[in-house]
Amino acid sequence: MLLDLQYFLFQTPDYPRDCHEVLNQCSSTKAKSGVHLIKPDQYPEPFPAYCDHNTTSGGWTVIQRRVDGSIGFNRTWDEYKNGIGFLDSEFLLVMISWSHLINQKADPERCLCPENHMILGDSCIPQEQCGCYVQGDGVVLTESETYINSDCSLRITCNSNVLTSERYSCSADATCEKRNNIHRCYCNEWFEGNGVTCTRSGPRDCSDLYAADRRNGNYTIYPAGSSGFEVYCDMFNGGWTVSLGY
Repeated sequence: MLLDLQYFLFQTPDYPRDCHEVLNQCSSTKAKSGVHLIKPDQYPEPFPAYCDHNTTSGGWTVIQRRVDGSIGFNRTWDEYKNGIGFLDSEFLLVMISWSHLINQKADPERCLCPENHMILGDSCIPQEQCGCYVQGDGVVLTESETYINSDCSLRITCNSNVLTSERYSCSADATCEKRNNIHRCYCNEWFEGNGVTCTRSGPRDCSDLYAADRRNGNYTIYPAGSSGFEVYCDMFNGGWTVSLGY
């Protein structure tokens, strides 16, 4: 059975036994229906399964799914045993996994959390502390944490386990890039601000330009409190500022 990894949702290393446990994991709070790794009791390895979180209260492990007839189900017995189709569209789950899913019993040692609490490792924590997962970008946000997407077009925030987004764009005097592992808009050289709004901040004088390896010539400088004016910079002697006379 083929699987596109972009459909995986965030999970902890301790794999849930079925989609019901997926729904109750802290990392899957407010999760949409999709593909998760599960590992039923006695099954040797975790495997991907489609979880339906939309029907009734959610947490359903889907064995067979038909959507638009794009996958033919008139197959041989061996094909049925090994699974058919694609988990993001139409499929029949690998048959050997069925018995493990159906026959596993409730584990009294597993954590059963009270209402509005979720499983995180071996503990139950309030649902609002679980954080959010940005699917596609592979980013996990803590409560109130903000993330800027790859082209700096959206600002995404985690609020009570729900992702909210708003438009975000760089100033004409800024660049969208990652610095110190933080991706956002950054003001260009001689500008300052939050990247969305940038104001001219320099150069203050010719010594700033000298430090930036500029050559002799006319430049506009912005001393403190000034809106900027043109001067001649002499770089041969260390960045001297020379007033222009007319």
